[in-house]
Amino acid sequence: MSVQRPKEYRPELANSDSPLSRDATLRESLGLSKEAAEAGASDDDDTPPPVPHRRASTAQATAVAQRQVDSAVEARVKELEAENADYKKRLNDQVETMKKLANSRISNVTKSFEEKLLQKDKVVEELQLGRQSDVEQMVVLNSRIKALENQLIALGQQPAAQRTGEGPDMDARIAQELDRLRRENAELRGETAGLRRAAA
Repeated sequence: MSVQRPKEYRPELANSDSPLSRDATLRESLGLSKEAAEAGASDDDDTPPPVPHRRASTAQATAVAQRQVDSAVEARVKELEAENADYKKRLNDQVETMKKLANSRISNVTKSFEEKLLQKDKVVEELQLGRQSDVEQMVVLNSRIKALENQLIALGQQPAAQRTGEGPDMDARIAQELDRLRRENAELRGETAGLRRAAA
């Protein structure tokens, strides 16, 4: 009487001591190691495997992009600072140039006023000296005229009237001219003092 065996029946499996040894024998006969079998079993899990390499690559790319942005911002800041320093330097140079021009102009104007003032002083001095000399001469002339008039009267003749432009009227006009020159001198001195204060 024959016993019908299943197709996958293996005599070596039947002779195994335990189910574990039978599994090991089966894996060995199929050319599978224990690690491969466990890996195959884990492949049946529904949970997708983690992708640490992809996440690390994304983080690294983000860090690189951030460093590039920071470098670009820093370069732009340095560029703006350099432009600002250049603008400040040019502005300071222009201010110094304007100050020098203003001081030079004030100095020239002050010098011109001082020269005019000296000329006025000289004219006034000359007029005063001339006035004094004229007065002295007028005193001498009046004395001579008076003596001549007395001589004419003694001879029985009438002296002629005083000529126009002589006498008290002439003295008054000279005094007025001297006063005018003194006022102009005072005004020029005031303007010169103001310019000196502005230059300082």
